Amino acid sequence: MNSIYSQQQFLTYFAKGSLYYSGSEFEGAADCQLRIIKDSIACLIIKKLGIELFRILIERDSVTVLDRIENTWQKNSIIQWTSQLKLPVDFYLIQDVLTSGFYLSEYLSYEWKQSPDTSLLMGTSELFQFNTQILLQPLRSSSINFNSLGQFTTIDILKHESINGNLLPKSFEFRFRNERNEIKFIHIESKEIKLNSKETIKFEIPTHYKRG
Repeated sequence: MNSIYSQQQFLTYFAKGSLYYSGSEFEGAADCQLRIIKDSIACLIIKKLGIELFRILIERDSVTVLDRIENTWQKNSIIQWTSQLKLPVDFYLIQDVLTSGFYLSEYLSYEWKQSPDTSLLMGTSELFQFNTQILLQPLRSSSINFNSLGQFTTIDILKHESINGNLLPKSFEFRFRNERNEIKFIHIESKEIKLNSKETIKFEIPTHYKRG
């Protein structure tokens, strides 16, 4: 566990790349940038053909979304936001999985199963189950599965990159399945990753935007 914690030590995180989304509502590809100040705040910018579509500010207890096309904004608690998206995530899960490929929570009880080449880290609580497939030498996660109140999520980590001595996830595939067997799919490919660089979160709501 100490080796996992050591991979989660950083001050700031920056990634730039592309994402592809597919769900029952729509599907499409876009460019994205993500900045994280550890345990504090994250900002996701989504662009298409160089035009900003959305700017999303994720804090520990709330999410604010700017819609650049509709000139609207909305702010919800992170619980409301994830309920609307029907995705069982919170700030720390987003931060930890994207920056290290691991998620450790004080609310889960853990069991470790080890074989010569791989290990399985299993975390459970009354409402939550979380399993991480871990490859050894070097230590890294290859897939994560979790179940929360009928929402099933699989995260495959396809590529890693070594930065400042940390092995960081570079390419992900997310699959979310709800109790009605509806599936959402997200593929994220990072082209550039920086750790502990000087990062500033820029987020302002224009005065002419209407609250959605």
